[in-house]
Amino acid sequence: MPAFKLILLAGATGYIGGRLLPLLAADAWRVRCLARQPENLLPRVPDAVEVLRGRCEAHHLSVRSGRGGSGVVRTSSQPA
Repeated sequence: MPAFKLILLAGATGYIGGRLLPLLAADAWRVRCLARQPENLLPRVPDAVEVLRGRCEAHHLSVRSGRGGSGVVRTSSQPA
């Protein structure tokens, strides 16, 4: 396990992701969210959560957004 826990959460604006986000943050996970419209998500996340603009396509999930992370949680219904 890395020194810190970093997870990429794709779909944080949805039903499942929106409920999972505060649970991860409360469990000391450093959360990085991927959102098509970050301005809609930023007002709803704790300050420590990082929000990136992106889509749930494979290159966003694995290269740009997930770098340095422990894992990826994809709750979005968007095709990969």
